[in-house]
Amino acid sequence: MFGSAKLFGGSAKLSQPTEEEVAAEGGDHPAGYLHKQGGRIKSWKKRYFVLIGTRLRWYETEENYRMRSAPPKGEMHCASVESVGR
Repeated sequence: MFGSAKLFGGSAKLSQPTEEEVAAEGGDHPAGYLHKQGGRIKSWKKRYFVLIGTRLRWYETEENYRMRSAPPKGEMHCASVESVGR
């Protein structure tokens, strides 16, 4: 399926980013919507993903990310990021 990703790993408990993290995130990061398979219920859900360095976070919507109105739904650390295309 185009535009979909199945992700493994991530954290079960995430909190709202700290002020230091928000300041470090201030920049143009690769971001966009993907579909990921849910953990307990195996349906596909549309989520907003943001790649910051080697950290991939996902939020329910882009607005949640932009407004910092909700903590990330999940996060995973990538061993490395070789390239990002737009």
